[in-house]
Amino acid sequence: MDFKTIAILGPGLLGGSLALSLRRLCPDVQVHLWGRRRVVIDEIVQNDLVDLASTDLKEVLAKADLVILTTPVGIMQELSLAIRDVGGMASGCIITDVGSVKEPVMQVFDQVFGDTDITCIGSHPMAGSEKMGMAHARDDLFEGACCVLTPPADSSEVEDAKLQALQQFWEKLGMRVRVMPSAEHDCLVARISHLPHLVAAAVVEVAFDGEAKATELAGTGFIDSTRIAAGAPEMWTEILMENRLAVMAELKVLQAQLGDAYAFLEEKDEENLMRFLSDAKGHRDSVAER
Repeated sequence: MDFKTIAILGPGLLGGSLALSLRRLCPDVQVHLWGRRRVVIDEIVQNDLVDLASTDLKEVLAKADLVILTTPVGIMQELSLAIRDVGGMASGCIITDVGSVKEPVMQVFDQVFGDTDITCIGSHPMAGSEKMGMAHARDDLFEGACCVLTPPADSSEVEDAKLQALQQFWEKLGMRVRVMPSAEHDCLVARISHLPHLVAAAVVEVAFDGEAKATELAGTGFIDSTRIAAGAPEMWTEILMENRLAVMAELKVLQAQLGDAYAFLEEKDEENLMRFLSDAKGHRDSVAER
């Protein structure tokens, strides 16, 4: 581990899970955790979950050589400005985040830290839950999942070395790491994360439509296929709005697919309906096997 002091800003599900993972896998690393709510920080201190937990940003950032923003995307700019103003990190510090939309975050990083010696690299550990908060944090949340890194477009040799250090950090937590431009990342997650959330929400609303009590018949299939619709509406509204152009493009693709399915049913085209379902099963099985 190249990092000696890691500052985690935000004690939610991901921030809390990061802290627990580091405590288990990297016991020699100093872990600092910042949060705005005194009651949450007090609970973290009482349970001795990290080396330092505080509502004082300066105290948490002191000598940190890796700072991880685990807050909602909507407050990244405010928090980044506060980090720049407070300072106190180690020379050559790396700042990253865990947001599920990367292009807006990378723009904020460039605007705020572009004229400093701080290297900013986007991270998206694709692990989580529909449950939120430190109470649901787990020390194995990241194991086996994929993490996407989005470095600045004009990376220097120094930044490339820091990219490698950050990649090794996520791999130490058990993640598979991929590196790509932030714009490409946002298009891909629109397909496999943001669009499915909208679809799950729509399926739930269809089930509750009308006077018929369809949900009285719902079982595990309905619960499994709509699980992600239970995610925090405030968080998902923010994510979908931040990545709305990419999501809108994928919605058009989905509309075309649903149009085909409608046509197969309308025309009693059993052959093409079977092909449609078989292709989907094969593609889904290949992901599950991997």
